[in-house]
Amino acid sequence: MIAISFRFPAGRYHATPWGSHVNEGRVEWPPSPWRIARALVSVWHKLAEPPDEATMRRVVVALASTPPRYRLPRASTAHTRHYMPIPGNTTKVLDAFVSTARRGAVDGGDEGALVVGWDLDMTADEHAALVKLLDGLGYLGRAEAWVEAALTEPPPGWDMLPDGAAAGDDVFLWTVMSAPQWAGWREGFLAGVTSKKKPALPATVFDVLVQDTAALQKAGWSTPPGTCPVRYAVPRDAVRVSPVWTDAPPTRADVAWLRISGPVMPPVAYTTWIAERVRVSAMSLSRDDDGAPSPVFSGHEATGAPASGQQHAWFLPYDQDDDGLIDHVAVWAPAGLGPRERQALARLTGLWGDDGHTLDAVLLAFTCAADHPPLQGTATVWRSATPFICPRHAKKRATGWKDSVVEQAQRAWRQLWEHRLAWPGATGPAEAPGLTVEVVSREGPALRAWNQTRIDRPRRGVFGVVPRRFDLRLTFDQPVSGPLCLGAGAHFGLGRFMPE
Repeated sequence: MIAISFRFPAGRYHATPWGSHVNEGRVEWPPSPWRIARALVSVWHKLAEPPDEATMRRVVVALASTPPRYRLPRASTAHTRHYMPIPGNTTKVLDAFVSTARRGAVDGGDEGALVVGWDLDMTADEHAALVKLLDGLGYLGRAEAWVEAALTEPPPGWDMLPDGAAAGDDVFLWTVMSAPQWAGWREGFLAGVTSKKKPALPATVFDVLVQDTAALQKAGWSTPPGTCPVRYAVPRDAVRVSPVWTDAPPTRADVAWLRISGPVMPPVAYTTWIAERVRVSAMSLSRDDDGAPSPVFSGHEATGAPASGQQHAWFLPYDQDDDGLIDHVAVWAPAGLGPRERQALARLTGLWGDDGHTLDAVLLAFTCAADHPPLQGTATVWRSATPFICPRHAKKRATGWKDSVVEQAQRAWRQLWEHRLAWPGATGPAEAPGLTVEVVSREGPALRAWNQTRIDRPRRGVFGVVPRRFDLRLTFDQPVSGPLCLGAGAHFGLGRFMPE
């Protein structure tokens, strides 16, 4: 087998597929045998001491006509936009490319390299000619796609096989016909031409390979004559947008700040639904070899018992620009986010949705709640940002009401303070600061919007025992620092308070 590794020093691969306009933003990935062979022919013309021409022809024809296998590095698609600096013709141009990562292949292959393998045997002369051609290869695709190519050992496995039945998205890569196929196709095509002037067709397979692109387009060919597409299945996670991952944040991290976006942004009323989506995705991405998710995200110990101490993750959606739509999510874990949790959140790039509606997610930063003003805040008066939900029924007694909304809010605060004292780096008096609770009345559109807030999770039950949404003003007898979330569903964004 012949295996060639291609490394892209600039981290970018530019190549427009045949039949596509550059402004379509498409990239031929991975590079086809047709493109690789043509690049080697170009190198041969530029070498000061090129290999024997007959040997070179055998090498490039063999590579172009034999469907190879591919081992893919981690990669993502991107593009830049700019305007042509031509007076009177400042046309906007899209420059699409594949960005190859620096950290390993899809399944642990040659780090950062694209490996292409052919089931071929070459003579010593052909092998030496291929080595010399690869040494002279400076770019693959467009001139911006710098490349370092060399023979390598075949990897332990392949990501793409010709006409393979693997799961993935279909892509067709161009090869050239074998000599007998080309001779038969050429003869049949010319025999079917009725005009007196026969079109000029290459005589040999090598001539098929070196056809001039501009001449082909001028002659009206939609595809180069003598080529044939081979179907491959590209793994669905082979090309994806991924945030840059570092092994550890510069300081202790207990908050991951995510930005979400999409064609239809979720309203604030869907706070619990977005929180649940982030939680489910984080749990899935944090599973260990036994399939168990991180207890920080699941809120359950290894035995399955609920976690105690309220140190597991709180998933808190935010509307940062006050337009009524959720645009950020904070994942706050008072116990801290370890390497396992940070790596899972760094890999979270999207949130599933109903009816095919999904949202993109981008990790902005790992930080500490004490250093993050939108989360932290210190004040004596706090106001509901999301509804407070009572975890218990109010009971009427002869002496009055027991477990009223005021009493439940005060009890939730005292319980939270007890847990806070056990959190890492916590300071404060043993007695919780005194709290006065006021139930605020809403009217008109503000009340209708408030009552539309979801208090359930997808395919889960309703939080609390009373489907009533309370707007509270909390007044403490001394300044209190956030984040501050109380009541049922607090870990999913309900009962979140902001300094008034």
